[in-house]
Amino acid sequence: MNSDSTPARDDSSAPTSTHLYSTSQVPAHLLALAADTADTLGPEWEVTGLLSTAMLTHPLGFRVSLDTQADTLRISAFVTTSHNPAKLPEAISHTMSMPRRGADSKDSAALASVIHTKVLPHYGRLDAIAALRLLSLPLRDAKIPAIAQGSTDHAEINLRANDGGNPVLTIVITFPHRDGVHVGLLLDRLNTRQAIRCARPALPAQLPGDTDPTLGFAPEVHTVLDAIPGLHAAFSQSGPRFTIVRTPTDDLKIRHDARAIDPDAPLTLAIPETSVATAYAVLRAYAAQ
Repeated sequence: MNSDSTPARDDSSAPTSTHLYSTSQVPAHLLALAADTADTLGPEWEVTGLLSTAMLTHPLGFRVSLDTQADTLRISAFVTTSHNPAKLPEAISHTMSMPRRGADSKDSAALASVIHTKVLPHYGRLDAIAALRLLSLPLRDAKIPAIAQGSTDHAEINLRANDGGNPVLTIVITFPHRDGVHVGLLLDRLNTRQAIRCARPALPAQLPGDTDPTLGFAPEVHTVLDAIPGLHAAFSQSGPRFTIVRTPTDDLKIRHDARAIDPDAPLTLAIPETSVATAYAVLRAYAAQ
């Protein structure tokens, strides 16, 4: 047979990444839940699908799968947690009751909460750059113009005010290899409401002991003490300008400056060392102000 008569191969049937992902087989109620959840998660999340699985994706590389089986919704992700190429990505999976058809916004909010607290923090475990990518997400969504830089061992995020003073936001991420990623945070120029909201995710549900009913502190200090029982306050050793509110273990401090640049925002929240998951929760609270 003449080679010219050989039928040409139709490459349009070959699988491509464009053809691979489609929402055409995703059940309608799951697709609707995924779309509402994407809107709740943030402005850059998108919905795609693979067979009957709905997938939530973000440009920074986050990918979360949603599957249903009977009345159960499974939320899963495959996360790289090791630089060893021989080690497979870790499977992260959680389940919740599948919302009924036509469910309201509370269901997408509940699903988004599971993704924020149980899934996404795993994406920051690989090294300092992975944590930097995750921790930048709330700031990116809120269009907070912070500056990020670093390496796999050490990374930082900084935000300065227009008046040229000290940074109003400092995040230091270290990866000592032996025991995972550590994060330190310093949030400056907070009002009372902001300081309380940002401190709560870093604290246990109940701190040991009661707050001493000490008088003589600024009203903002008393408001913090009333809102978070178990914290203790004392004037700084440098003088009465600063009041330090702290946990019994000193793993969180809120400083009040009686001569703050912004009298309406005299508080600074300092967390010397915490996990990626806690830092992410604190920054989500900070970005929500």
